[in-house]
Amino acid sequence: MLGSGTKQGYLFECRPSALTAEFLWMATARPTGEGTGTRYFATNHEGVTYYRLDQPFQLNDACRIAEGATPVGK
Repeated sequence: MLGSGTKQGYLFECRPSALTAEFLWMATARPTGEGTGTRYFATNHEGVTYYRLDQPFQLNDACRIAEGATPVGK
């Protein structure tokens, strides 16, 4: 795992792909409790940050962002 930890009420996780670690990576952030936020976030090697309200993003070996996610700022 590249990194993880908690900051400002969010749990952050990041890891490279098990398939092609030198090229692909993914990171997620999820709220740790009430009053810390309601959005789940994810980004990857493509450089766009996405959010969703319904469920956390799952780290995956393809480092793909789940369908239905909204880019931050839209």
